[in-house]
Amino acid sequence: VLIEFLRLVQRGLHAQVRIVRTDKGMEFLNKTLHAYFASKGILHQTLVARTPEQNGIVERRNRTIVEAARTMLSTAKVHLFFWAEAIATTCFTQNCSLVIPRHEKTHYHIINE
Repeated sequence: VLIEFLRLVQRGLHAQVRIVRTDKGMEFLNKTLHAYFASKGILHQTLVARTPEQNGIVERRNRTIVEAARTMLSTAKVHLFFWAEAIATTCFTQNCSLVIPRHEKTHYHIINE
């Protein structure tokens, strides 16, 4: 899945991915990804889990998504059963509204062109 995502992003941005940062999860530490990164000249950096100094941007983004989903459910007075749908809707909304200045496009438009 990660390899397909990287290809999609590279096609959409017309740029080469140079660095991929992940935690030390087993899904990211395998021979297939290692071989792909090596063949494409991608540097793979691993971060220590639960270290805000290293992954603060990602943690903040996740917190923003969770807070928006929680607000959405609370405002609509909907049960937590719809949590996954609220998270998906929040991600979709943010991907369609946050513009990447360098490309003057949203994440959604870059990936779906």
